[in-house]
Amino acid sequence: RGALSEAGNAASTQGVAAWERVQLALAESTGNSVLTLLREVTSTITGNLASDALEEVRDDPDHALHALARRHHRALVSSVIRGEVGQAEHSALSYLDELAHVLLARAPTARDSLTLLDSPAPVPADKPVKSGEGLARTITADIFRSSLNPGELLGSEIELQRRYQVGRTTLREAARILAYQNVARLRPGPGGGLVVQVPHATPCTDSATRYLVHQHATLGQLHTMLAELTISCVGPIVENIGDPPTVQRLHEMLDDTARPDLRPSSPANLLAELSDNPVTALFLHILDSAHARHLDMCQVHAEQDETPEPTTARISRPAIRNIVHRVAVGLLAGDRDLVQNRLRKYYLSE
Repeated sequence: RGALSEAGNAASTQGVAAWERVQLALAESTGNSVLTLLREVTSTITGNLASDALEEVRDDPDHALHALARRHHRALVSSVIRGEVGQAEHSALSYLDELAHVLLARAPTARDSLTLLDSPAPVPADKPVKSGEGLARTITADIFRSSLNPGELLGSEIELQRRYQVGRTTLREAARILAYQNVARLRPGPGGGLVVQVPHATPCTDSATRYLVHQHATLGQLHTMLAELTISCVGPIVENIGDPPTVQRLHEMLDDTARPDLRPSSPANLLAELSDNPVTALFLHILDSAHARHLDMCQVHAEQDETPEPTTARISRPAIRNIVHRVAVGLLAGDRDLVQNRLRKYYLSE
């Protein structure tokens, strides 16, 4: 309550700048480290992709968004303290809608948004990068700026050493980082060098899972957030169910559930694959990975008779195949309520 009150007081004077503090206070007041992590990731992504637009608003004290922020932030915090859930949600959504309008006016397309990535500027000739980690960040930024496609060559090892004024050891260290992040990899031999790849979510998922383990996130916290996010994906997917690639993929998933030799994918991974929102898909992968790891750890504790909290057994593969089959059938039928109810029963039965 004290942190929320302080955040509310700050919102009365700081406008847009107080939003970060209000979000943090709300997330921490839940006591749910999973929710705190998702808030941090969302805030960081928004700040990186729209840094110019946000900075412009912060530097203009007369911008209309400040007055809206002060009003909605105060109302949000006051409603939370009074326990008025509906009013708190209305205040938060009203402000977020206005914020989205301002940001999208500056970045009308996804590609334009990516050009706003908060990344280092080109390396000055008199200030070469010294560490492998720093060089990896610089190369990542250069790849985004150059719009290179996967499979294209950024440069040979000798060219890159000259361009970034680094030795072979530093370049190789950066290349290992980029390979782990799946941003680029070194191709040996004639015509070789640093080749651009398609980034994937594994590094982010691994880091987030380690963070949640360190924060002692409980199985209940992971389970609740995973269930809510998974169920929330159903509506948008059903709205686009007429899309031929989506229909084809669902039929492929149905075929896969009939093959006991295949390791079944979880409902969360299924919906992440079908979602057209990469942020939602990323969160689903993070939570599903952490959830699976936590269940594995609980199983080990149970076998050693050292269970630290109430747990359930690992979900069987037939049970996973069954729910994936039922969800795919419901999605193909375009029945949102049916799919959501099946997912609720599945998660509640865990």
